[in-house]
Amino acid sequence: MELSELAFLNAPIGLAILEDRVVRVANLRFAEMFGAPAEDFADTPLARVYPSAQDFERIGARGLEAMRESGRYEDERVMRRLDGDLFWCRVRGQSVTPDNPFRRGVWSFVDLSSERPVVELTPPREREIAILTCQGGRPRKRSGWSWVCPTARSKPIAPAFWKSSEPANCPSWWPSFPVCHCRRRLKSDQKPCTFEPPR
Repeated sequence: MELSELAFLNAPIGLAILEDRVVRVANLRFAEMFGAPAEDFADTPLARVYPSAQDFERIGARGLEAMRESGRYEDERVMRRLDGDLFWCRVRGQSVTPDNPFRRGVWSFVDLSSERPVVELTPPREREIAILTCQGGRPRKRSGWSWVCPTARSKPIAPAFWKSSEPANCPSWWPSFPVCHCRRRLKSDQKPCTFEPPR
C-alpha cells in the first residue's frame, strides 16, 4: 500500500473524495462515523447522510457560492448517520476543479458529538439558523418575522447577538438551558428564543 493511500485510509478524521456531491471513495473514519463499511459508500449520493433533502439543497447552494470564490468551504452542520441518528459535524472541502467546484473535491468530516449534543432542530429552517449562528453569521430575516424571547415575550430580540460566535449564543447549547440567545436565564420548562412569523 502506498503511503498516500495508507494516510487517506487511516486518517483520524473522516475523509471522502466527492464528485458532483457523490462519494467515490471514503476512508475508515468516515465509514465509522456514518455507520457502514467504507466500501458501502462508494458511488453513494452525499444526500444520504443529510437530515433532509432541503438541508442537502440549501447547504449545497451555500457551499457552491463560497467555493466559486475560493475553492474552499467549511461549516458545522447537523448530519445523519445511516441509522437515523443526528449529530453535529464539522465539514471542510477543497475543490480540485476550480472552474466547476463540485466536479471533484476532497472533503473532511469531524464528529462533534462529544462536545456538542444535538437537540431537535426541526423544521430545516431551525437547522439553518443553528448552523449560521455557530458560524457567527446571521440568517436572512423574512418580512414581518422576528426573534422572540420566552422570558420577554412582549418584545423581539435585537439581532446583535448574531455577531458573536461564542458557545453561549449557539443553539447547540439548548439542551442545558443555560441562557437563550439574548442571554436571559431560562427556566427548565422554557425554550430558547424562537424565530416567529407575524401575528
